[in-house]
Amino acid sequence: MAERLRRTPPLDSFGFAVEAACVEQESLAILPIGATVALTPLPSTSRTHPDRRDLQVVLGSAPERISVQSSRPARRPANWVRKLTALHATLTPALEQAGCALLPGVSPIAPWPATDGASPACLRAGLRLDLPFDRAGDFGKLISAVRLVLPLIPAICAATPFRDGRNTGHRSARLRACLDLYDAFPERVGGFIPEAVFEQADHDREVLGPIAQAAARLDRAALPDLQSLDWRAATTAFEPNVVSIHAIDAQENAAADMAVLEFILAVLKAQLAGRWVSNYLQRAWSTDDLMAIMTITIKDGCQAVLTNKDYLLMFGLMKQEDVPAARLLQHLFVELYGELGENARGHIGMIIEHGDLATRILARAGKRPGIERLRSVYQQLAASRMGVAFR
Repeated sequence: MAERLRRTPPLDSFGFAVEAACVEQESLAILPIGATVALTPLPSTSRTHPDRRDLQVVLGSAPERISVQSSRPARRPANWVRKLTALHATLTPALEQAGCALLPGVSPIAPWPATDGASPACLRAGLRLDLPFDRAGDFGKLISAVRLVLPLIPAICAATPFRDGRNTGHRSARLRACLDLYDAFPERVGGFIPEAVFEQADHDREVLGPIAQAAARLDRAALPDLQSLDWRAATTAFEPNVVSIHAIDAQENAAADMAVLEFILAVLKAQLAGRWVSNYLQRAWSTDDLMAIMTITIKDGCQAVLTNKDYLLMFGLMKQEDVPAARLLQHLFVELYGELGENARGHIGMIIEHGDLATRILARAGKRPGIERLRSVYQQLAASRMGVAFR
């Protein structure tokens, strides 16, 4: 009898990818050396398999960007902090030789790459969380939990307040730029938060169907990969079965990145288990209602004021109104404290106390910094890549 394959529950493992910008150390001008940095030889992570590596470095969404990706399923985010820090140390000689520093997100003084119909840099220039699932029946439960948590994510990790040398007025200018693509690419952006569809057939019809029609109008001869043209905050690929979250801004270093992922995973696991409300109630939320909340957190991050009492109820906050997002994060932090490791406790506690990364950047730079002040603050941010928290 063939061995019965073990079913992997949703959220039992995950994958991730994080992009960083290559910038000149002093001026923060972009350096188009992503492809060169990606060629840096990496040490093996297995004594018995010399070619095995837990992480890979590839060219990112633009010539000045690199993407660090997990190459095997991850289970405990904290275990990857050391791996990512060691990888950065491996890349350091090549970076220093080029006079290069790595910045999370994007350079605050450089224009962002234009979107010409390919996957937009603003969508990929962050921290992606991949959530595999085994069975079609797991998809509905997973995507309903993901949709509910998406509006809260910018409150945790918004990190891009500056663009083209100016304060954009949004804690996550990266996500705001993604929303702004709607006018040119409405089928690809959609409502940004995925539609309330919980079966593959419905997803293919309501999400991929309009994308296919729009793509066919542009070029009937060569229909591209439709999955790559879905530019929502979370996307689903059924081959393989993976839900990917794109709404997470990259943090100052690997420890902070993994802490944010661990916290998001803990909240998703609690929703999947029906800790506060049933999956039936999670599915009832429309994209418009969720997006009304996410628009506020994209703008104000942890300082956003949440006025939808029904949304707060989804996380166990009853009879509350006009709650700062930081208050909801604190509530979740207390609720899930026992399920978080030391790294996540430290960094999420710091975010609750001092604010999301964008808020901390603004506290140092001021609302209208000159270019030299902006460079100074982001040079300090780049120096945090080796593990120092940015406060």
